[in-house]
Amino acid sequence: MSTDCSAGAAPWPGPLAISALGAATCFGGMTTAAAAARAGLSRARDLPDLTYVDDKSKESTSASGSPIVGVTDGFEGAGRLGRMSALAVEELTSAADWVHPRRLQCFLALPAMTEDEARLVGQSLARALGAPADLVHVHAFGHRGTGRALREAAEALRAGRCDHAVVGACDSWVDAVRLQQIADVGRLKTLNHPVGFTPGEAAAFLLLERPRAAGGGRRPPDALLTDVREEIEENNHAADRPLTGRALARLLLATLGQGDRGTLYLDLNGEEFRAADWGMALVRAQSARDLGGWARKMPAASFGDTGVALSILAAGLATRAFARGYAVGDRALVIVSGEGPERLALVIERPPAAATALGARG
Repeated sequence: MSTDCSAGAAPWPGPLAISALGAATCFGGMTTAAAAARAGLSRARDLPDLTYVDDKSKESTSASGSPIVGVTDGFEGAGRLGRMSALAVEELTSAADWVHPRRLQCFLALPAMTEDEARLVGQSLARALGAPADLVHVHAFGHRGTGRALREAAEALRAGRCDHAVVGACDSWVDAVRLQQIADVGRLKTLNHPVGFTPGEAAAFLLLERPRAAGGGRRPPDALLTDVREEIEENNHAADRPLTGRALARLLLATLGQGDRGTLYLDLNGEEFRAADWGMALVRAQSARDLGGWARKMPAASFGDTGVALSILAAGLATRAFARGYAVGDRALVIVSGEGPERLALVIERPPAAATALGARG
């Protein structure tokens, strides 16, 4: 199992088919998660067993969050993430019975953790896939790891090192240690602090294949991953610099394409600094493009803040929207920021044949 996290980004090689999906969320797998998000549902609940010390009252207070009940109960750390990841890939492999374990590679993004912890999560994932552990590549360094995982997967497919690339991300804020950390710095949403975020957790996976390989008599893919872009924002919350939204605006303008309709999946979660960064980014972007035809979705409203898992989870939601025919336009953008400098964008598109058929029906 690889845990290499060296820098460097290869050019995106071209469209890849999203052939199957898998997830573990507070609503269940990807299919039910997408339906719940479409309906605007939320499963935030009081968590009497998960407490933090309030900075003002100095009292131990129970938190609220969106846990995966019955799955992660009693598990913490690497064990919790491993269990979530294993459940998510079970949904994916059940839907993709053509995948051969020895012709796949898996690329997993995780939050920052020790190499030993990351290895344990990777081993759980390898067992669930029925694949050798050395075919699971783990990047435990946040959203930057998601971008790296996607690029490595694309390169492995392009070079013929695998036929199937399983790319996923897993994270949990429903954790006593991490909960106290965000409470200490005023990021946790509470009755006395409504501008923080609600802790959530999720694991989400995409099966990526070369478009031609995704044919072979099977049903055409519901979506294509056509681009992955990254930017660095020097004026970020962690650096304690005034937010400008420049990097987000650059990503947005670079990925909108030529259409005037589509869907934006944003990582707004209730934190003021994210809202400010996005607000300025949208003002900058709207000075160059009309965004009136673009729907805006915020997965955190349904799942809580799912951390590193957000980008892959949102890509799965976008794919389901294309599959079920309720997506706005033929393009979806998943744009992720955060408290640090990394900014990430994923472009998901309806396949041309499906777009043509949808237009004919309309």
